[in-house]
This record gives sequence, C-alpha cells and structure tokens, in this order.
Amino acid sequence: MPIVCDWELQEFSYGNINSQRVDFRIDDHLFSIFFTPVESFADEVLLAEKSQTVGFKIPKNSYDVKFDRIENHQTGNFYEKPAAEYSYFDYQKVRRLGAGLCKLLEFHYSISRAEAYFGTAADSQLKRYYDRLVKLYAHQLHFDVIPNLGEEGLDYAIKTPRYQSQS
Repeated sequence: MPIVCDWELQEFSYGNINSQRVDFRIDDHLFSIFFTPVESFADEVLLAEKSQTVGFKIPKNSYDVKFDRIENHQTGNFYEKPAAEYSYFDYQKVRRLGAGLCKLLEFHYSISRAEAYFGTAADSQLKRYYDRLVKLYAHQLHFDVIPNLGEEGLDYAIKTPRYQSQS
C-alpha cells in the first residue's frame, strides 16, 4: 500500500478552478490524486457534450479525477516519467499504486458522496493499466465503469452507487 501523507482532502485552486487533492507516496515516488468538481470547469454546453459521450446525464456531484507525480504538477510537465535519480518503478510498486488509487477513490467517495467520476488515460500504456484496475477494483467498490469513451477511447465514466437517473 502507499503511504498517504494526510487522510484529508486539501482544497486548492488552479487558476479559477477549485479542486481537492490527497498526497501519497510509494517509496521515494511522491504522488497527488486530484478531484475536481465537474461543474467548476464545465459550462452547460460542455456538460451536454459530456453527457452525450458517456450516455447518461452528468449529475451535479461529479468529479474529474487525475493523478500524477507531485514533481510533475509543480513543474507543469504533466505525466512525465520519473527522473533517473528515483528508484525503479517495478511491478510491486505498480500494484501498490493501483491498490492505493482504489483506496483513495473510496476515501473521496465516502466523504463527497459523489455520484460520478470521470477520468482520462494520458496514453495507451496508461489505459492498459487503468483497464486492469477496473477489472480488479470496480466490483469491490460497487462502481459501474464505462471504459473506451472519447475519440481515442482513453476516457472513463464511473457511476457510483449514489448515482440516481435524472431522466
């Protein structure tokens, strides 16, 4: 499992977008997971387009989820691989990262009572990793995951048990 720096959602702003984050680490690799309310960056047109893409109406209590290395977030070089001075990110670390992401999503869900989450894999390699996480953890969390969305098939929509059809 990763070591979570503080089991508390840190509020922060990125420009005029308000988000929440939790920092964690796996050995010498420091990460943040970000939860951004969809309504904080999406207008009605974008919400309608996103609803069309995912096949359901986007509820108000929905979040965009991203994670990255803290160093990448600080420098603006998002989703870059770690520099050579970091330890090798082997299979065991990848597994711990997956388990940690699951726990952190569960943690956020327990606090926020989110109805839906949305995420995008940065590339096809990360998509294969996310697909494995979906197979391992979606059932455990009782989440309904819709993969392969968007033009390149890299987007995901996740309905939580609190999702209520608004049709």
